[in-house]
Formats: sequence, C-alpha cells, structure tokens
Amino acid sequence: GLDEIHKDHLPASLEDAVRLHFEGERIQNRIVARGALKRLAEALRMLDRERLSRGLAMFLNAVFANREFRQGNPIDKVYLETAHSFMDRLREWESAMSESAVPAGEALALLLDAVGQEAVFPERSGAAVDIQGWLELAWEDAPHLIVAGCNEGHLPQSIVGDRFLPEQLRERLGLTTNAQRLARDVYLLELLLQSRSGYGRVELILGRQRANGDPLRPSRVLLRCPDEQLPERVASLFQELPAPAQTPAWTLPWTLAPRAVPPLERLSVTAFRSYLACPFRFYLKHALRMESIDTSKRELDALDFGSLVHQVVEDFGRDEAARELADPTAIHNYFSEQLRFVIATRYGSKPPLPVQVQTEIAERRLKAAALAQALEYAAGWRIIDTESKFDGEINGLTVRGRIDRVERHEETGALRVLDYKTSGKAKSPLDVHTVRRTDDTPDYATVDVQMKGKERPSGWVDLQLPLYYWAMETEAENGLQLGYFNLPTVGADTGVQLLEGYSPDIHANAMACAAAIVERVQAGEFWPAREKVRYDEFEPILFGQVEAAAQAPERGNHRE
Repeated sequence: GLDEIHKDHLPASLEDAVRLHFEGERIQNRIVARGALKRLAEALRMLDRERLSRGLAMFLNAVFANREFRQGNPIDKVYLETAHSFMDRLREWESAMSESAVPAGEALALLLDAVGQEAVFPERSGAAVDIQGWLELAWEDAPHLIVAGCNEGHLPQSIVGDRFLPEQLRERLGLTTNAQRLARDVYLLELLLQSRSGYGRVELILGRQRANGDPLRPSRVLLRCPDEQLPERVASLFQELPAPAQTPAWTLPWTLAPRAVPPLERLSVTAFRSYLACPFRFYLKHALRMESIDTSKRELDALDFGSLVHQVVEDFGRDEAARELADPTAIHNYFSEQLRFVIATRYGSKPPLPVQVQTEIAERRLKAAALAQALEYAAGWRIIDTESKFDGEINGLTVRGRIDRVERHEETGALRVLDYKTSGKAKSPLDVHTVRRTDDTPDYATVDVQMKGKERPSGWVDLQLPLYYWAMETEAENGLQLGYFNLPTVGADTGVQLLEGYSPDIHANAMACAAAIVERVQAGEFWPAREKVRYDEFEPILFGQVEAAAQAPERGNHRE
C-alpha cells in the first residue's frame, strides 16, 4: 500500500502523504497504508504537545508497541544499544537546554544529529579480520600482515599542486611536506618488515591499472633497496601476471514455476494486445496479476503523464457546457484550470519540482489540443459520451472496455470513436494495430492490409479499435469511424487520425483473431513464450531468456 501511494502520488513528505486523502478509494491495502500514515503523523504531533522527552517516549512506545526485543539476538542488541544511546543524549540535552529555548522540531533535529555522530557496533564475530589504516600498523602485533594499495600516490601519501599551500610554502611554515611523508612511510615499512623478519610475514599488494584501464605505478618506496637488488626488484614488480581464472558462466538462480489459477472469466480490450505480444507474459500479468512497482520514482513516468492528460480531456468531455465551447482560447482556459485541479488532487498543492515541470509540458500539449478540438467542433463533430463502458461476449467469455471519446456528426449523424494517445510521437492507428508479417506471427493473427496503396502481409498486434467497432456497430446506423486523438510532443501533429481502410473483411479478420485468442485463453494455452518483446516489464525475473528461466504454467480448470 505504501509503495502504491508513492507510485501514484509521489508525496515528498509524511505531511504530503497524509494530506492526500481519497474518500472513494476502495483498494484495501492503500486504505490500511493511509491509516498507518495518519497514526504516524498523530504520534509525531505529540512531540509538539508534550515535553520532548515525554513526547519521544510516547512516540517510540507507539512505534514499537508490538515489537519484542530479545537480548540474545544480535540485531535486537544493536537496537537496544541505539535506544540507550538516544535516551542518554536526550537527558543531556534537557539538562543543558530549557524547554522553551528551542522548538521541538529543531530540538529533535539537533538531537538526531548528535546521535548520528555516535557508532554502535554489533558483537564481534570470532572470524572477524581487523582492517587498520597505514599509520596504525606500527602498533599492530599480528604476525601476518597484508598491506594493500602500495601504489604511487597512496604510498607515500603526496599532495601535489595545492594552489593555496604549495610545497615550498609548507616547508617555510613548518607544515608537513611530501619529503617528510616519504621519510615517515619508508620508516614505517621498514619497521613492519624488520619486526616480522624472524617469525612473521608481510605481503604487499599493488594494482596494475585503474578500473578505467589507466596504468598505476608501483610505490617508489618499494624501489628503495641496494643497487644489486634493484634489477630483481623491478623484474618482480613488472613481471607478466598469470592468466586469471576464468569466471564461471552465469547461470539462472532459479526457474519460475507459475501456479495454476481458475480460468479467466473476463478480458479487457487491452488484454488482447498482451496475448498477441506473448501468451506467457499475458498469463503473468492478467491471470496472476503480477506487476512491478518503481519505489524509486521521483517524477511522472510515461503512463502517469498520459493518465494526467487523459484525465483533463476526459473531464472536458464529461462537462456538457465545456464541450460546446467553440473558441480555442476558452477551451484552453478550461484545460488549464482542470489540469491544475487534477495535479492538486493527485499530488497535492505543492507537488515535487519534477511534477511542476511536467505540468508545464502537459500545459503546452493541451494548448495544441484546444486548437485541434476547436477545429473538430467547427467541422461538425460533437462529443456525446466520454469513458463509455461496454461489455459483450466472445465465445462465452466477457470482454469489457472503455471508450475514451464517442462523437456524432451534427449533419450526417455518423459516429466516431476516438482513443486519446499521449506518446511522444504521433502514430497512425494502422501502424499501432498491425506490423509486417514475420515467421513469428501466429496463423490466427495474420491479415493483409493496404499500406500506401499496396497490399502488405501483416499481423495483428493490437485489437483495440476493432473491438470498439464491435461494441458500437449496432448503434452506428449512419456509419462508424475509428481513430486516435493524438496529443504528442510536437503540437503540429496534434489532432484526429483515423484508421484508414477498415473494411468489413478486415473487421471480420480482426474478430476472428479475437475469437482465436479467447479460445486459447479458455483452453489454458499460454506457452510457448516469446523470447523478445518490445517492452518487457518481466525482464528482471526472466533475464532475457524466458524459456530457460520459466516453466509453462500449470493448467487450471480450463475448458477443454
């Protein structure tokens, strides 16, 4: 529930999250999450009503009321030590400051800053290995030392090109110089070697190159030896390294084995596109209801942005007075006002900065949409319905949909069904619904369409507009047109684009494809899977090799 609230509303703080309240929300996990946020906010408000120590104690009691701590548990021990440290700092604070001197919020911030500078360490493991700094090694009595990073620049430590304190000025001021650091580090290395010459061992590790491939030099300290030993030392430092062991080939950590579920009782119009893309991914999304939630989201993604613009133009279509507006300026003013209202409803009165920027982008698109709407109104098209719901049956399975916009021409009486599209680039309905036929195109999805005056062997990849035609054809006595109302980035491309060449034969072919998909869903046919799809939201669990990463779904009580 908390993840969904973040995904849908992007609250910047607890206060923002609590303020975003929806009376009609019926999603149970979000209702529970909102209740938890309200209780948390109420507990925090106790800090302003009580003394800081008492308010914090009440808050912590509320947070950890159902949490049991066991002394033998290492994690619980760290929690308890942290709590003791926190309360010690709190008592010190109250003894040093008067309650009225600092507001509770500022006092808590200062207190947390003080506690944050302390360290609480878990119990030391018997297998722990100490990592010391270079200057601390002189006091290390372990017989076996491993010293890493013995490259020039680290050993000895050097400061080169300091614009404020160059080497000569440091020497004149009596500050530590590079020459003194070199002498110190030579002494320390000799101390480590000589102190273990009879009973211990010192291993020195140095790199050959950086992560980006730049070469690294060995420390000059390693080359301070008698002249007769220098050739052997240089040969040792620059010798060819043995070939590294071959990294084991990556293997799948597990195989996805989807459980069986009861047969689907209904399909949405958009579900047909999912099945045409990949039956197996259709099963994951529509049968198992699997979806990913981006908890790191900081701005509107493409779906959020599209939903935002959709909401504004749909509200326009519902408003019987607004949809009779003919002046583009008046339409744009309505869009602007409604956009601000939707933003405030979804993201609060002070949305995050990225959302504010995206609001201005949506404003520009809606300005172009206002001009396009005025042109369509002047051409005689009148909006008669928005978000028009329908359902029907195909082979006994319920198919449901929602049409963005239904229009009737005031002179001819013809109907027009439009779907709003907010992708960055305007696309023709034919290009969205069909692609050039390939060897992977299922037999039931093949269709021949007219493209630029030529017949093109194609395959269905979407059945949205054909299913809208199926839902509306009985009401279209004077003709029915299908198309998109594009709202792209480029304002010149904004407006209505129709599905050209949609003949009765093409419609019959599309409905045959829909019936074939329904039959396969009813029979539980969700395999084989497509290895590659245009957008794969299940890539993190399928690893780009779906047939190796997953098993065919178990068959539930599907119709035979």
